[in-house]
Order: sequence, then structure tokens, then C-alpha cells
Amino acid sequence: MASIANMQLGTILFFTVLCPLIFADQASAAKPAPAQQSGYFQQLNRPMDLPGVPPFGGDSKFRFGLLRPNFDNRGGTSVALRYSTRNSAEDVLRFYYTALPQYRWKMGKASSQQLSAELNGNRLTVMIMPRSSKEFTTDYYLCCEMPRR
Repeated sequence: MASIANMQLGTILFFTVLCPLIFADQASAAKPAPAQQSGYFQQLNRPMDLPGVPPFGGDSKFRFGLLRPNFDNRGGTSVALRYSTRNSAEDVLRFYYTALPQYRWKMGKASSQQLSAELNGNRLTVMIMPRSSKEFTTDYYLCCEMPRR
């Protein structure tokens, strides 16, 4: 039970603290619309298809995700999905770094722990976190902002 709570807390912190910092979209987060207050989350118990994002072909297990409707106060959606895999962090990053351009994503910044890309106004960040468990070696997050058009 404690590990599930820790995992959920970790994803909530990632979603509320890191994703906004990654996208640095201060203007849309500064003034919530009075009629539709942003900031609430819906927990996802199964993966959600992200438009134009290929699934990692390695041995992955979906942990859980969070959906944040109306993140931009115009009806846009933000999603954070957490996976664990036996594959290395390098394998996961290499896959997305190679596969995303084939799906017409424009690659942004990349490092040894994350990469970012944009497609049709959607912004994606893939973040890697080493994991020390007997079952998995890497956690990775797919964080996607999909503004309403």
C-alpha cells in the first residue's frame, strides 16, 4: 500500500511541479477562468493513446497516469503517463529520439534524462528516472500537453 501511495505521490509531484516547469507556460497558468477552474486531476488506470506518440516497443508496464482537463483554461488537456521497463534509460530515450521524427514530431531539447518534441501544437516530454528494483531498471514518463484548437 505504501509503495502505491508513494508512486501516486511521485506522479502527482511530477505532474504539478515538473511538467509546468518543463513547458514554462506561465501565461496560461496565471489566471484560471472563473467558470471552469483548472487544476483538478483524473487518475488513469490504463494508458491513454497520445496522438502521434508511438508506444515504446520494449518490455514496459503501465503504472498509472493523470489527466488534467482544461490545463490552459481554453479546454486543452494535459496527460502524464508513468511506465516501468526492464530496458535501459538509454534504450528508452534512443527509441523516442529516433521514432518521434518518423511521426513528424519536431525535436526540441534532449539530454541524458529527457527529451522534448512538438507536433501540431502538442508538446511532449519524455523523462527518464533510474529505478532500483528487482523487476524494473527504468521508469519513464510521457507528459503531453494538447491545447484546444
